[in-house]
Amino acid sequence: MISLLFILACSDPTPPTPEVAAPPAVEAPAAPTKADEEAAIERAKESAKKLGGTLKAKVVEGLAGEGPAKTLEMCSQEAQGMTALVAGETGVRVGRASTKLRNPANAGPEWVQAWLAEVAETATADIKPHTEVVDVDGTRVARFVAPIAVGEPCLACHGEPAEDVQAALAKAYPNDAATGYTAGQLRGALWAEADVTP
Repeated sequence: MISLLFILACSDPTPPTPEVAAPPAVEAPAAPTKADEEAAIERAKESAKKLGGTLKAKVVEGLAGEGPAKTLEMCSQEAQGMTALVAGETGVRVGRASTKLRNPANAGPEWVQAWLAEVAETATADIKPHTEVVDVDGTRVARFVAPIAVGEPCLACHGEPAEDVQAALAKAYPNDAATGYTAGQLRGALWAEADVTP
């Protein structure tokens, strides 16, 4: 009886801990390659081109049909939606920017404003599109920016507008700063940002 008590007292009452398998190693995401960066730059370029083409086609159609005042009204109601649509379709942040804004929503990111300031004294014909890949909060981002020059059709709303266009401007854009241009001047920029993904 004493030996039984001795055995019970000396035995470990806790059951053995089962061995737990180590969790499988998680591989770090692959770093983007040069080819990934080039693909992202191309996506940014194509998205900016798509936005520019979409807006230009709508403006040309409006000017040929209903005239400048109605086209201006259309722009004030639809341009931001068209920009959002292109961004949604392409998965790329995209927009227009200027140093003389008509719509404050088109101010653009700081890097675009810096580019516009850098090229401000350059003849528009000599301004080339710019691309770069940068780190933004730990993400590689491809950027594209290209100049928008004032063409002859643009002057109806961005040159010396007629009275009906001035009235439409006052209604839609009370703080408009985007008139007084001449053909060939730099109006602003088309820009796009695409995340670089492996």
